[in-house]
Amino acid sequence: MELATFAYITFKALIWSKGYWISFVLHGFFMRLRYEKSIFTRTCFKKLEVRIDGLTSHPALPPVVKKYWIDLKTQLMALSNRFKLLQEKKQE
Repeated sequence: MELATFAYITFKALIWSKGYWISFVLHGFFMRLRYEKSIFTRTCFKKLEVRIDGLTSHPALPPVVKKYWIDLKTQLMALSNRFKLLQEKKQE
């Protein structure tokens, strides 16, 4: 449900609907916190990633689609690792 809400808010922000940019930023911050704190949310994102990987690896799709998906996934992972909201505890 959270992913669907975020997708809706992102779509509305991209088409410049009034008031959705602040919602996009706040909900994005919320989703980032949920991702870092909740194993359930991480599992949902992983399932979505696996599902899209399966769809893009279909032989009927042009290879460029898979390349774009891999590039997007790589960029999102790099961005995610760059902006951690919570510090990991160091075990000694």
